Amino acid sequence: MCVVCKSGAQMILAMKLISLAFDLDSSAVRDTPSLCHYGGYLFHVGSVLFGPWISYHDYLSGVSQPAERVFVSFFLLQAISLIYNE
Repeated sequence: MCVVCKSGAQMILAMKLISLAFDLDSSAVRDTPSLCHYGGYLFHVGSVLFGPWISYHDYLSGVSQPAERVFVSFFLLQAISLIYNE
């Protein structure tokens, strides 16, 4: 088993836990999420392996929007991310 691959996934899961703690502390998220909602955030298909990392607040706003708006906003955020990372 690839140790680097395993530790990278663990790092992303730890970042997501820390993100939730910051969002709860800053009142960006009002209530502690249920285990099911938090599991959805942890294993969100768009960021589980390689990123981009998103905060729990951004995840909640993304999954509560209609599908058309999610696609457009996701595409724009990805384009901006590619521009700034180069």
